[in-house]
Amino acid sequence: MHAPLPHPSSIPAHFLQDSGSAGRLKSAPAASSAYDNFLRTVEPFLGAITAIATSAALGVATARAVSDTLPLGASVSADATLLLTAAPAFVVLGASAAAAAASSAIYRAAATGAPAPEALLASIRTLGLAPTRLRPATVATLAWAFAQADVSMPTLFKALSDALALESSRLHEASVYNLATLAAAYARAGVTPPPELLAAISISARAQLATAPHATLVALSYAYARAQVRDDDLFDALAVELQRRAGALSPHLVATTAWAYASVYAGRNGAERPEGGLCYESGGEKSGKSDSNYSISHTQTEEMGGGAGGAGGGTVLVGRARRRAAPATAIIRRLAGVAAPQISEWAPNEQSTLLWALAVSRCYQPAETWHAAWSALKRPGAAEAMEEVDAAKLVQVALSLQLEAPRSLANALGMLSPAVREKGLRRLRSSPVHESEIQRQMFTVLLQRCRNQDNLQLKRELRIHEGAFSIDAAILSKSDPSLKIAVEMDGPSHFIGQPPDAVPNGATALKRRQLTLLGWRVVTIPWWEWAAVSRQPAVVQHAYLTAKLLTAAWPGMLAAAGGAQGPGQAAAVPVLAAAAAR
Repeated sequence: MHAPLPHPSSIPAHFLQDSGSAGRLKSAPAASSAYDNFLRTVEPFLGAITAIATSAALGVATARAVSDTLPLGASVSADATLLLTAAPAFVVLGASAAAAAASSAIYRAAATGAPAPEALLASIRTLGLAPTRLRPATVATLAWAFAQADVSMPTLFKALSDALALESSRLHEASVYNLATLAAAYARAGVTPPPELLAAISISARAQLATAPHATLVALSYAYARAQVRDDDLFDALAVELQRRAGALSPHLVATTAWAYASVYAGRNGAERPEGGLCYESGGEKSGKSDSNYSISHTQTEEMGGGAGGAGGGTVLVGRARRRAAPATAIIRRLAGVAAPQISEWAPNEQSTLLWALAVSRCYQPAETWHAAWSALKRPGAAEAMEEVDAAKLVQVALSLQLEAPRSLANALGMLSPAVREKGLRRLRSSPVHESEIQRQMFTVLLQRCRNQDNLQLKRELRIHEGAFSIDAAILSKSDPSLKIAVEMDGPSHFIGQPPDAVPNGATALKRRQLTLLGWRVVTIPWWEWAAVSRQPAVVQHAYLTAKLLTAAWPGMLAAAGGAQGPGQAAAVPVLAAAAAR
C-alpha cells in the first residue's frame, strides 16, 4: 500500500481564529422573529461546549470512559447515565452543566447505537433549544467542539448535517467563517461530509471570499482537500483570492495552501506519468514565471483554452483540463516565490510540507526557495527538531530531486542530511500495511493468472528502496532483474472525486512517477473497477487482469498461460469493468 498521505498536522485550535474572530462566532443577519432573537441571545453560551472540548474534552472523554467501564443500559437509567457523564466535567472544569450534559448526551446516544437525529435532539433538549430552529452557526459550533474532542463517529456528524438540512434554506445566512468552521470540523474529525453539504457550503462561501480572513480561506481549501472533493469553482475562486493575499499569509498558511492544491490537482491529466507534472515544462522549467509576482485572474481563468498559451508554458495539460489546472499551477508557483525570503526561518513542519507540495507538483522554481530551505534542513540539530512524519516527507522530496528535478538544482542542493534521512526512513518502514478484502481477492486471482509462468515471481506487499515504498503486488522476471511490474490496488483514499471521474491525489501521483522512474512498470487497478469485476465469474476476472497486465508486459511474459494474448485485449479493460458494473 501507499505510505500514509503526508499532510499538515491536524488543524490546531487557533487555525480558524483570525484577529477579530478569535474565540467567537460571527452573527448571522438579524432575524425578525422574537424566537430567533432568543436563539441569538442563548447561542453564545454554546461556547462552553467548545471550552470543554478544547480543554481535554472532559465531557466527552468522561462519557467514553463511563460507557467503556460500566454496564450501561438496563442496569443504569438514562438519567443516571447522563448525570454520571456530565457531573465530572462540571466538577473539574466548573463549566456549564448544560454544556457538559449536551456533550455527554450526544456521545452517549451515538456510542450506544441510538439513531443519529435522536442523539442530536437529546442534546438540544438539554440546552432548552428547539431542534427545528437550529441555526447553521450553532451546528458549526457543535461540530467543531466534537472534532476538537477527537470524536470522529460518522453517526454523530451525520446527526449534525441532518440538523443542518432542516435549515438548509438559511445556510446562505451563515458567515464564511461559520461555513469554514463546519467544513474544517469534518476534516479534523476524519469524517467525509455529505456531498450535498459540501456543495451548499461552496456556493455560500464563494460569495463571501473577498471579505474572509486569511485563515478562513485556507481552512476551506484544506477541508475540501481532506474530503477528497473536486470542487473546481471553489478552488479557482480561492486561488485568485489567496494569490492576491499571498504576501500576507503566515508560513503555516502558505504551506497548508500549497499542500491542498498539490493534493487535489497534481494527479490530473497524466501528471502521474514521468513526462507529466502540474508545474512541469517540457525542456525544463525556464519560464521565469515561478516568482512571487506570478498570478492569474478570474478573467484569465475563463479565457484559458487549449493550445500552447496560458500558465505553464509547455505543460502537457491541454484544452479544458489545462484551463482547470491553471489556477492551481499559478497559486503553487506564487507561494513558492513568496516563501523564498523567509523559508529558512520556518518551522520544520512548514518547510517539509511546502517542499513536499512543490515536489508533488514538480515545481522547482524559484531555485532560491529550494536553496534556502535545504540549507536550513542541514543545520546542526535540524533532525532532532523535526517530527518523524516531516522527515518522511523530506525523504520523498529528496527522491524527487534525484529522479526528476533539473540536474543543476539537484547537484547544487546535494543529499538530504543523513540524520533527517534515517529519521524519515524509520517512519516509512514502520508504517503499517493495511490489506483490504478486495486487495486480497485481486492477489488471489493474480496468483492464479501467473501460476504457470515459470519465469515469473510474484511477491506480496514488497518493500523497496530501503523500505520507502510498499508495492501491493510485484511481478518479477527471474531471468532479467530489470523487468518488473508494480500492481497497485488503489482504494478510495488514493483519489480525488468520485468514480468514474476520480483522479489520483497528489501523493498517489508522486508515487507512480517515482516508481516509473525507478524502473518499475506500474499497473493501477482502481477500487471501483475491481469491485465490479470481482462479482463476475473467474474467467472475467482473469480476462480483466490479463488486459491490465498487457499494458506493462514484456514480450512473451503472458504467453505461457492460456496462449499469447493480442495487444488489442488491453482495450477490453473499460469494457469489462463497465459490463461487470451493469
